[in-house]
Amino acid sequence: MRNLRKTATCLRSGIVGVLVCSFAIASCTGPTGPTGPSGAVTVNFPSSAAPALTASPTSLTLTGAGATGGFTASETGYAGTITAANGTPTCAGIATFSPASGTGPVATFVVTAVAAGICQIKVTDANGQAAAVLVTVNTASSSGSALTTSTSSLAFTVAGSAQTFTANESGYSGPLTAANGSPSCAGIATFSPASGTGPGVTFTVTAVAAGTCTIVVSDNHGGSASVGIIVTTTSGTIN
Repeated sequence: MRNLRKTATCLRSGIVGVLVCSFAIASCTGPTGPTGPSGAVTVNFPSSAAPALTASPTSLTLTGAGATGGFTASETGYAGTITAANGTPTCAGIATFSPASGTGPVATFVVTAVAAGICQIKVTDANGQAAAVLVTVNTASSSGSALTTSTSSLAFTVAGSAQTFTANESGYSGPLTAANGSPSCAGIATFSPASGTGPGVTFTVTAVAAGTCTIVVSDNHGGSASVGIIVTTTSGTIN
């Protein structure tokens, strides 16, 4: 009796969820070795089986115009183009990024601060997958000690829920004041207190309604730091 053996070697194509496989069917009749036909077959798998496009890190904080940072976009087994573009809110006037695109499976991008603010960089592949990086640019303080916040963003899913962040400036004992940035948090979130005394002040943020906004904390000599607020609740609003 003759035994049949089939082997296949599969490589992922540039289309999400498609593997192209080459195979060989061998006839094993004894010690003389296998013989038999070979060919190719395309095997379609659900797109959910394809590796995801990811960014690392997912957020960057830069202090002072000209400061630089970087992130990588990765997709296992992908050898196509990975493109970077402005997300929402746009980075125009806040930060620049380069190169405009790279080649998978890993592409590296450099971000350079321009002016204070919060923005998003979006990376995409040729198959419609996307990942995002949140960029926060803070103004350097003239005192030489940077004003920083304990987090660059806060996310809420329930109206009325509250979270805190702390603003710090080493060696500073003046006022630290919180205010609406751009976009404004009016109707999206409230924050308190309006100000406190350095070197560290804790602020409480309460979600009001779905939206994205920015809170800016500043000192009395030109330093500032921003916190992005993301509220995704659809359960209603509070007064």
